Amino acid sequence: MRSLVLYGSVGLAMLLSCDGPVNVGVKLPTADDRPHPQLSDELNGVLENCGVIDLPYSFELGAYEWQGGDLSLEETRFITGDAQLESAVTIGVLPESPGAIHVLWLYPADDMLPMLSTFSTDGELKQVEGLAMGECHPDACYACKETITIDRRLRLLATDSVRDCECDSTHSPLPGRCRRFVRSRAGLITDRGVLLSPIQQQELTGD
Repeated sequence: MRSLVLYGSVGLAMLLSCDGPVNVGVKLPTADDRPHPQLSDELNGVLENCGVIDLPYSFELGAYEWQGGDLSLEETRFITGDAQLESAVTIGVLPESPGAIHVLWLYPADDMLPMLSTFSTDGELKQVEGLAMGECHPDACYACKETITIDRRLRLLATDSVRDCECDSTHSPLPGRCRRFVRSRAGLITDRGVLLSPIQQQELTGD
């Protein structure tokens, strides 16, 4: 077993694995289960080596444990649609829909960002889309927790609970100078890709 080493720069080499968070139920397919034998070697490699994700599926950005299971550089660039990307982390494949194949993976950045690649049933890449709102960067004066959930009907909900405070020179929150709010965004995963709503924000009681 090997564990994923995280780096702050996209350009640095990273371990490419095909395992999701430890709380995800994964059904590993065999060669006889290959759903689309006419597809390219790259896509078939992912379908054979990655598990099908049980829905509903939830994950929190920044809270992951990984096991081994490598993909090739060619598979990485094929799945992500990025000819310059040297590595990524594949979580798994969403349950098959009649008109599409959906691969869920993480983009290597300061935080690992969840992405969805949608392919037609003959292997054409139709869309690559980020699922996170990507505004959660906690520090001493700003706390946040972003969670993304995909339900059995392929509906997506991203929520980010935030506590934003004014701080003194020692980076300690000032009493009565904090605000709390929740950002959210809904989406629907279709055969053409994911459709995302605008980000909404709801203010909560402060401090």
